[in-house]
Amino acid sequence: MFEATGDMRNTLYARLGGIRAGADPTPLPKLSYMLDQEHTSNPLLQSDKELRMFCLIVKGDFDGESDTLAMRRDWMEVASLVQALGNTKWQYRAQGQLGFADFYDGDLPGAQRNVAQALIGATKTGDIGGEIFYLSATATGLVVQGMNDQATQYANRALTIADANPDSGYPIIAHQARLSAMVQLGGRFWQLEERQFL
Repeated sequence: MFEATGDMRNTLYARLGGIRAGADPTPLPKLSYMLDQEHTSNPLLQSDKELRMFCLIVKGDFDGESDTLAMRRDWMEVASLVQALGNTKWQYRAQGQLGFADFYDGDLPGAQRNVAQALIGATKTGDIGGEIFYLSATATGLVVQGMNDQATQYANRALTIADANPDSGYPIIAHQARLSAMVQLGGRFWQLEERQFL
């Protein structure tokens, strides 16, 4: 519809949104390359900061699956753009994503600081999706570090918020983190659950 009316900005928005939603079956490295080419050569993305930011958000999500260095570059540029745009929501979300890059690079204090700040930002602004995501991601990180009691607490908080907000979607990351923590806790999990509901 946008193409038919010559609305190239919304055509690109829709295409990027479709890519982000998984509508494009192209393998991730190739998608990342295509987005990089778009990012550097499309005149719309050079002049429209919001559209450029959205392209980088999509690219940053894909690069997070395979290339930490590229992911960090993407999210640092998003962080710079949101400052110029005054977009508070994506300011703390970019900081959280940079925390994931820190985690992948083995910088646990940096990861903890950035993800904690992102969670605080999401909570303060009532960003339900952000709260669920950062609680779930924190739970996952705690599981990786063998801190299963704490991981269960964070996963349970995410699940409670998701249950209270059914439009937020199925909280798969929180469920995965909780299940992994349960498996590692073994028999201790059931005692933990019993204490929680007493």
